[in-house]
Amino acid sequence: MEQRWIPVAERLPEELTPVNITWINRNPEQYYADIKDVPFSATGVFHRGKWYWWSTVVVDYLSEYGRYDMDLVDKDIEIVAWQPLPEAYRTGEENTHTEKQQTNADRIRSMTDEELAIYMMCPNEMGLAEINCDKIDVDN
Repeated sequence: MEQRWIPVAERLPEELTPVNITWINRNPEQYYADIKDVPFSATGVFHRGKWYWWSTVVVDYLSEYGRYDMDLVDKDIEIVAWQPLPEAYRTGEENTHTEKQQTNADRIRSMTDEELAIYMMCPNEMGLAEINCDKIDVDN
């Protein structure tokens, strides 16, 4: 399915979700005059009415503190459109590995405290170690 650019005037992306953006510098510094009003693309996130350049930490900081000025898009930059990020390329082997990791992560997130304790002591159930879990008494 081909993705299309969505004008920000039409709608905004879900908050804190990295998206591809088209941006235009309306008032660049004099030494960047040749880029004035030229569209570029990058990755950004929208949060509480402001755009931020995407980085490996920006979503964490915005989630935790509500702002992250280091990656705040300058007032002279206009974000004109956005589109969801495409799926990352993966070979067949990577797809199998990723699906297994996601399944394991989902399983761990849904565990009770007792199940998590058993899992932590018996990682061989996930093929991670050779431990005999039959001798572990979880009631004590």
